Amino acid sequence: MESFLKDLRYAARTLAANPGFAIVAIITLALGIGANTAIFSVVNAALLQPLPWPESDRLVRVYETNLARGWDTFSTSGPNFLDWRRQTHLFDKLAAWRSQSYTLVSAGDAERLDGGAATADLLPMLGVEPALGRNFLPEEDRPGGEGHVVIVSHRLWQETLGSDPAILGRALSLNGTPYTVVGVLPAGFQWVAGADIIVPLEPILDDRRGNHVLSVFGHLAKGATLEQARAEMETISHGLTQQYPDVLREWGVRLVSFYDWILNPDFRRSLLMLAAAVGLVLLIACANVANLLLARAAGRQREFAVRAALGAGRWRLARQLITECLLLSTLGGTLGLLAALWGVDLLRGLSPGNLPRLDEARVDLWVLAFTMGLTMVTGALFGLAPTLQAWKLNFNEALKEGGRAGAGGARQKLKGTLVVAELALALTLLVGAGLLMRSFWRLSQVDPGFDPKNLITMQISLADPKYSTPSKSADLVSRLLERVNALPGVEKAAAGSIVPFGGGNTAIEVFLEGAEAGAADATGSSANWRMVSPDYFRAVGVPLIAGRVFDTTDVEGAPPTLVVSQAMARQLWPGRDPVGRRLRTTPKSGWMTVVGVVGDVRNTGLAQDARATMYLPAYQNNWTPMTLVVRGAVDPTTLVASIRSEVKTLDANMPVSNVRRMEEMIEGSMAQTRFSMSLLVVFAGVALVLSTVGVYGVMAFAVSQRTHEIGVRVALGAARSDVLRLILSHAVRLAGAGIALGLVASLLFSRLLSTLLFGVAATDPATFAAVALLLACVCVAAGWIPARRATKVDPIAALRCE
Repeated sequence: MESFLKDLRYAARTLAANPGFAIVAIITLALGIGANTAIFSVVNAALLQPLPWPESDRLVRVYETNLARGWDTFSTSGPNFLDWRRQTHLFDKLAAWRSQSYTLVSAGDAERLDGGAATADLLPMLGVEPALGRNFLPEEDRPGGEGHVVIVSHRLWQETLGSDPAILGRALSLNGTPYTVVGVLPAGFQWVAGADIIVPLEPILDDRRGNHVLSVFGHLAKGATLEQARAEMETISHGLTQQYPDVLREWGVRLVSFYDWILNPDFRRSLLMLAAAVGLVLLIACANVANLLLARAAGRQREFAVRAALGAGRWRLARQLITECLLLSTLGGTLGLLAALWGVDLLRGLSPGNLPRLDEARVDLWVLAFTMGLTMVTGALFGLAPTLQAWKLNFNEALKEGGRAGAGGARQKLKGTLVVAELALALTLLVGAGLLMRSFWRLSQVDPGFDPKNLITMQISLADPKYSTPSKSADLVSRLLERVNALPGVEKAAAGSIVPFGGGNTAIEVFLEGAEAGAADATGSSANWRMVSPDYFRAVGVPLIAGRVFDTTDVEGAPPTLVVSQAMARQLWPGRDPVGRRLRTTPKSGWMTVVGVVGDVRNTGLAQDARATMYLPAYQNNWTPMTLVVRGAVDPTTLVASIRSEVKTLDANMPVSNVRRMEEMIEGSMAQTRFSMSLLVVFAGVALVLSTVGVYGVMAFAVSQRTHEIGVRVALGAARSDVLRLILSHAVRLAGAGIALGLVASLLFSRLLSTLLFGVAATDPATFAAVALLLACVCVAAGWIPARRATKVDPIAALRCE
């Protein structure tokens, strides 16, 4: 121990004697270790820590699928859920949830709240016990049961209900209907972001088997496996398809573990890609510090030789070097840990908000252990090369005046090898960043199918019983739109049940008129549906392709009509004119006539193909949620206050909420892609800078080692251009070797990115060529300054020095 302390004190003195070297090495290591620690804190929180529910390994998300329509994860209909729950034996609980909004009227003020309806066993299945009160009783969650009870969030209880200790039993007016509070959720409950209201599901369960609106979750029975449950549910689904062929043709079932549901494969790939990228940055940092140590060791050969002559063995010298490296890595790791504390906060701040569990990332004991281990490994990595060089040193030659040149040749080769590795790793990161940048640009250029410029949306609820009929809700909407359209600065205002990029899709079965479609086509197909006001298409900017859009004649009592998208027209009436065709949403419901065809809209994301969509006239149908869309002749955010005033004038209990610009909604849909791309670009930029410094260091060291040779060449008549070409050729050889090796590594790394790319191949030749050219230019530029210095060598001074 005493010997180690002596080595440690000596290492500290040597670093203090060379503050420039020490600062550069420590900062380089801190960058690599800090970035790795910050990313690992996210990996640890997201992928390594258990999910925050008891027995989460037995929790399952159950989807319906329709692979013929390209839907591998879709919502479930109420009757299908009830049949699943009745027939399964491998789930001890099968629960369901339906998202919906509510209007709470309290103390004369109206507030729109997000929430939903849940079966009575959902919260107990998740291990949730209310902080106050109780969960739903079985008799409260059944058709015709006592369902007018509600569980409220802890936030709502504190902020809106004043933390009333007597809240249990209190009546709340939700959508104009009184509900009795029976429970308050615990603080921090995050089942559904922003869910403030939960009511029993089955009293309001839709009995249409083709209306897919439920999210279903299951808890495996003890001893049951996910594979067994999959087999059982597929059997049940097949039986239901045979029982209801008209509705369930092409529909299946899919089971996904909660881990795969929360942490979807694309997110895991992005996280692992970032972890791999930041690991490459650390390797480059290690190579850079190793090169610094090799250059520093060139001036310490005589020191090592003298110490050996005084009795120090090779092991003793190697131990001293290892101690110095560990001290460097410890200082770098400590500074890196401090940087990681800031980096984790920065990552959370840059997060688009939809990255699962990122808010749980923090520097905990596991992260500290990772940083300590990484620090030790880093010290070993960058200390290996100089230690081996010192071990091979010929002490007798080192004591001679000319011994330095022979050792410098071997050292120069090792430094060159490290720089080649740096360049290869940097090229790999640059190619990955280039592919993601091109992918993001391609995604941003996709036409969403409408004009988002100067378009703003806001949600309004018509859930009050006084708007329970289509004529009453139509009267209110038409009066509201008339008032908003009259506001200065408003170009066009309309309303829709769900707007593009507004979250959610609602699919329903459709049945074509058999006399026209033929027996083979008369069975059910699926389409998304939306209710819209007559001016919706003009306001949003969706082009009319054929026929007409809705007008004021499409009201309650008039013949039912609909407008279909081009994708729906191609799907249901390929090669035929859909205008005038008829369909219905259940085998027994009334027929609706297609009056128009509009352009396709990418409703859920720019990377998602437009799906078959049908639009229903709002004035013929009853609706509770409504999204007002306003196109402004000016910045539409300046119109919000006036619009709120008009809404309040019509109905003071009808709140306006979730005001958003359409352009921001589209940007938000690309936020996760932008987040991954931005981090990889930063890592690639750091790698490029470190590699440039590495090339410069090697070239500067080469010039210093070859000063005598250059002096001889100049004395023998070599021109300055010859010297410049001699040095730059070395830089070009390093760049060529690094680029060749990096291109091979990039082909492997790009495979990790393939599922994250849009419109760009993982082997895109333009990206590979551009990055290789960039790196080659940077290498030549980094070698130019040492090469210029070499041309100014005075041969007389160089020869006299030698």
